[in-house]
Amino acid sequence: WVYDAGDVIEQGSVILGATDKDFGSFGLSQQYFRKAMILLLSHDSEFTRGVILNRPTSRYIDGQWRMWYGGDVQGMTSPRPMQEIVCLHALTSPDAMSISIRVIDGISWTTLDGANAMVQRGMATKEDFWVLVGYAGWAPGQLDAEIKRGSWHVAA
Repeated sequence: WVYDAGDVIEQGSVILGATDKDFGSFGLSQQYFRKAMILLLSHDSEFTRGVILNRPTSRYIDGQWRMWYGGDVQGMTSPRPMQEIVCLHALTSPDAMSISIRVIDGISWTTLDGANAMVQRGMATKEDFWVLVGYAGWAPGQLDAEIKRGSWHVAA
């Protein structure tokens, strides 16, 4: 179920791509946003950053981590050293949190290096992580404007 959360945008918000137009107001160059569900990892006066949650791929990183398409910025088409890899998890131990960034209660993220370190130390398993490559980003006021024109719906 989903409810309209109004226009409140904050870290941890979930936004849904519009479906009422041909490509949800995104155009042919950004079709991946149509019906996208995005978790906002950060939001402040300078920048908003989120990851697409519902775009699985058949690719793997290092042959062991299933990749999901997180967005076009520093994403799957970027050279590996330039890729932004976000590993979402629900781990709450002090050790896990020391190398993670809290998004909202129960959801945090770390880098691929952080996820690998937790697995190697026995603090987690690979299955504890959701690995997303790339992100979506918005300049100041850009996401607000896109919500007002109906490109996005704030769901939570």
